[in-house]
Amino acid sequence: MFTITNNFFRPMEMSYLENRFCNIAIEADRYVDKSGNGLKPVNIAEETEIKLEEFIDYAKILHKARPVRPGTGQEGGVSCEP
Repeated sequence: MFTITNNFFRPMEMSYLENRFCNIAIEADRYVDKSGNGLKPVNIAEETEIKLEEFIDYAKILHKARPVRPGTGQEGGVSCEP
């Protein structure tokens, strides 16, 4: 779930975030693209990219701070599957 001050992301911003979060999960070996299609990069304004990268940084902090439920397979992070 995403929460921001004005409660609104435009479609390009959502596509950018989806692409970045999937790439982060792939780099951490937490996601496998079984379709092989992958996500296409999104071109956005530099100012918007900076704001979205800041949002991603905050999301990483929250992810690290969340409680872990032992024995659920979520130790060390959430498993992402398509």
